[in-house]
Amino acid sequence: MSEQPQISPMSEPPRTKFITFSLYFLLVFGSIAILQPYLNLHFQAIGFTGTQIGMVVTISSLAIILFAPTYGQWFDRSPYKRQVLVFTTLLAMVTMALVPSLGIFLAVVLLYSINSVITTFNISAVQNITYQVGSSEGGRNDFGRIRLWGSLGFAFVVLLGGLIYEKLGVMVNVWIFIALSLALVIVLLRMPATYFQLSSSNDEADLGLGGVLKLILKNRFLWMTVVALALTDPVMDGVRSFEPVIMKNLGMTESVIGLSTMLSALFEVPLMLRVDRIIARQGYRKVLIFIFVFDLTRRMVVWLFPVGMNIFVMTILNCVSLSLRMFTMVSLVNQYIPKRFTTTVYAFFSVTLTGLGYMLSNALSGMIYDNYGGRQVFLMGALLCAVSLLLAVAAGKPSSDATSAA
Repeated sequence: MSEQPQISPMSEPPRTKFITFSLYFLLVFGSIAILQPYLNLHFQAIGFTGTQIGMVVTISSLAIILFAPTYGQWFDRSPYKRQVLVFTTLLAMVTMALVPSLGIFLAVVLLYSINSVITTFNISAVQNITYQVGSSEGGRNDFGRIRLWGSLGFAFVVLLGGLIYEKLGVMVNVWIFIALSLALVIVLLRMPATYFQLSSSNDEADLGLGGVLKLILKNRFLWMTVVALALTDPVMDGVRSFEPVIMKNLGMTESVIGLSTMLSALFEVPLMLRVDRIIARQGYRKVLIFIFVFDLTRRMVVWLFPVGMNIFVMTILNCVSLSLRMFTMVSLVNQYIPKRFTTTVYAFFSVTLTGLGYMLSNALSGMIYDNYGGRQVFLMGALLCAVSLLLAVAAGKPSSDATSAA
């Protein structure tokens, strides 16, 4: 009996790749949008202090730093990567669905941390795989066109989530979250296992944390710019965590808070289509400096003029920073790191280092909010952006010798 030939991910029709990964991002970010943006409002409603709210994200970030590398090594070594994603997606669904029904701080922290480790790593791994599969034809890279569906999913679902939370209560959000998570599992089950062959090899599975660090530290521009990006990543940093709480304190309703997040995600879409051309035309250094100056300005505007509408507008403008940051990081890794190591290195950057940034900013934000009020949280965010800007300037010009994707 003759052996069946191994189907390469490159041989999959482009339309199949586009639909498969677009659905993944649509559903995964839709499931996040329906519930997670309103959890801090729920925590405040059940009596958590600002410090406790900050500690939920801080401790979950610590869990990401401690356990995501181990999870990453397990994922790299596993010959059943699709099945791993299915199992962990179900586990993430169960843990997050239980969080709103619990009022015990330690139980919330435990379940939220498990969910954060799984969700953060899974999204990072699939984003890197998408970038590689999208460029495997040797033509244009479709990563931006695919990833924008995550922004669309988040944009439309987050507004629905705010309306549901305001009118019907958090448990309705939970049930919709469960339905979206189960749909995500179906997409993963239909995803060809061959898609994961580009992202790993036997060599990559043997690359430990020491090897990752040695590989990264060879490129001064790479590690300094990625540290700068991780320090002020606005997805789950302290400012982002407390924006809904501060807006609520200033008299804004949950639906208006949801609208700001929806518009931010919606405006990411045209940026996702152009960000690769922006980086190619302007270069990494100019783009990075723009990111940090832009974010520093946003934080300072709110600190100087602390009114709800300013926070609303500056939340919408997250779209500019998020799009540029995400594409810059994944592009840097795939340009300067050999392909067989990109999943591990990208996870180290986007999960471990970014988790450190979340942990620092959320811990500071919780203490500042309790002791000095919400306005000073934005000053802290501006100071961290200033540090990131200094790192980006000190990194110098990018290395001219990109690593072969061998």
